[in-house]
Amino acid sequence: MNNKAFFSSAGLAGIFLGVIVSVIGITMLPGLRIDLTEDRLYTLSDGTRNIVSNLETPIELRFFYSESATEDQPQIRAYGRRVQELLKKLDQMFQILKRVIKLLMLQLHWVLIQLTEITLQKILLKFQIILI
Repeated sequence: MNNKAFFSSAGLAGIFLGVIVSVIGITMLPGLRIDLTEDRLYTLSDGTRNIVSNLETPIELRFFYSESATEDQPQIRAYGRRVQELLKKLDQMFQILKRVIKLLMLQLHWVLIQLTEITLQKILLKFQIILI
């Protein structure tokens, strides 16, 4: 592979986009679930996703549920499990979002360093400056 093409601005942008697509794809795999229920019981609504994505500060939710207290009440037990799964899904969504933002920041930092080095090399070559 030609080193000039690899380290050109277009080459670095291509690498950056490829890494971003790979990171997003990999982070989505652990949380991949398909909701085949008729009423989409296990899918976050657009409204919920919108609210969660616009939160500026962390929130703390406490869910109290007793298996023994709901032994003879299957409807409440089923509802309690649905709430638990919803809270787990929200937590997964937050964790994925945090990982993606962190990785994007790292990749952006790496690209800026590479572009700075390339620019510096071009300036040194243009003025025929040799570093010893």
